[in-house]
Amino acid sequence: MSLNTDSIDDKDVKSNLSKILNQTNNSEELEFELKFSKEKSMFTYLQKLENESNSNLNINLISAKNLGQIYTNIKSDEKVTYSKVFDKQFLIVENLSSQKWKLINESKLIGKYKCYKATTQKELYRRNGNRMIVVTAWYTPEIPLSFGPLGYGNLPGLIVELNEGNSFHYFLKSINYKKIPIIIKPSKGKIVSIKEFNDEMTEIYLKKIKI
Repeated sequence: MSLNTDSIDDKDVKSNLSKILNQTNNSEELEFELKFSKEKSMFTYLQKLENESNSNLNINLISAKNLGQIYTNIKSDEKVTYSKVFDKQFLIVENLSSQKWKLINESKLIGKYKCYKATTQKELYRRNGNRMIVVTAWYTPEIPLSFGPLGYGNLPGLIVELNEGNSFHYFLKSINYKKIPIIIKPSKGKIVSIKEFNDEMTEIYLKKIKI
């Protein structure tokens, strides 16, 4: 892991950071970008040229492309996920404050940052029944911004490492100084809750199977 940054003592610099994260599952690695200002963030998949013969069979890659964008706004307490599945566009709306973290008295160094552990639970919606998974985050108060990958946040510091269950691991690859990014809330798509979105996905895939 490389953290390409100098001193981050300046508060203005902290609000202009841009973060690249990787998602790994076994030996597979995908790259994402998290842009943020003091109140807003945008998490997106960085698309690259893929081998078409492999990409159609790559479930993680398909999921990353369908993810689209994840927008968060601390001031308005909202998380909006834009997702395009086949020819349908969705805006999945949630409250940031619904993320209930348990702060753990455990710390470790990630690069040069002292990070602290926090856990929460996430419900996965499945046709054969829902189940809960544990989400583990490592955040650093040295960068006092409440953002992270996949729209996770609401912690007293930037999330630099995150695990969703035993399958997906997101970690900080680099931090770059840039101008304050222009972050625009996604506006195209049908507004749904996370449950409504999963119900529609089930219906869409069942129709595709029957074709």
